[in-house]
Amino acid sequence: MEQNFYTQLQFIRKFGDYLIINIAFFIGYVIKFGFGFEVFANNNYLSFLLFFNLAWIISTSALKTYNTSGLNLTFLNTVDRVVRLLLLDLLLVAAFNGLIKTYFSRLFILYTYIALTVLVFIWRYLSLRILVSQNKRKNRLNK
Repeated sequence: MEQNFYTQLQFIRKFGDYLIINIAFFIGYVIKFGFGFEVFANNNYLSFLLFFNLAWIISTSALKTYNTSGLNLTFLNTVDRVVRLLLLDLLLVAAFNGLIKTYFSRLFILYTYIALTVLVFIWRYLSLRILVSQNKRKNRLNK
């Protein structure tokens, strides 16, 4: 039963994280460039979005973010993991931005990471609360 809880948590967090990084990307885009998608279409922001997702996948794999157990679901451990993940992801994106010399807007990247930080912390908290309440409800029904 406990293993099922952690498997559900892992799947829900992965799905939510990938959704959130794309939402944060578009929040940063709208704040910086507005609702017109001319800049997105003309300046390779689609390829940047793909790399943004790839950097997240590399970061989560390198840090083993989704390997969870009861010991690493504490608040401070979650904050530590998320901060490390965001910093590694930012480092990869900044390196990519400098390496290909297209220089996507730094202000856009800043807006994106501010939105990403806020959304990831909210998402991690909510996903854990939802699954804990769901797990408690199942345990009450099984008794």
